[in-house]
Amino acid sequence: MKKLSPAKIAIKFGKEVDTLLAYQVRACMAFGSSPSAKSDISLLNEQVLLFAAISFEGALSDIYFAYVNKDSSRFLANKEKKIKKAVECDFGPWYSAKVGIPQVKHMSAGDLYPLLDPRGYNITFTNMRSMVAQAKRDLSPEFAAKYRELTPAQRKLGDCVKHLRNYMAHRSDSGFDNMTNALASLSGTTFSALSRSKSYRVKKVGAYLKALAGSKSRTELLLTELKLIVNTIGS
Repeated sequence: MKKLSPAKIAIKFGKEVDTLLAYQVRACMAFGSSPSAKSDISLLNEQVLLFAAISFEGALSDIYFAYVNKDSSRFLANKEKKIKKAVECDFGPWYSAKVGIPQVKHMSAGDLYPLLDPRGYNITFTNMRSMVAQAKRDLSPEFAAKYRELTPAQRKLGDCVKHLRNYMAHRSDSGFDNMTNALASLSGTTFSALSRSKSYRVKKVGAYLKALAGSKSRTELLLTELKLIVNTIGS
């Protein structure tokens, strides 16, 4: 049975990012020096980042699923342990000892998906740190090792993009606070150019994203780093 390919998922995401960045360049050129160019470009940066963040979450979900699909044994063993513990808690050790899940190294995608996500949504993680921890629990060591290659700075950046997306999607006070904290956490990392202190909050996300950090906009820097994160775990 054909297995899903994490590498192909990573390549697909990279192409999506490249398409978005090329679209951004063309759109900025089209705006030219029109009276609304500044506000148009701000909105464009928000839209590009929002689309990339959604695609990023999908790529993380798909890659994780692909790894469990390639080797389901550790995932099933972990589930069996949890189920046995729950049965023992409610009915006692005799019943728990009778519980067992057949250990299958490679489950079909159709059988596996409801086990990983019964609701039919993407496989989501509270944050990048929890994703790495879950990979350690449920994936074979060789696959889990790829997640541990992510640097602390990359984990913070991944969380930051998630909070930027959430704030742009909901514009809530809590979303604003989470975004502010996430941006501040980048200070002192290799992504300091993307950080903003809590005393200098981002009031307009588009203006923040379109601003240059060196020779590139923050949007371009963020999307480029997202590609590197996905390549690290998927290649």
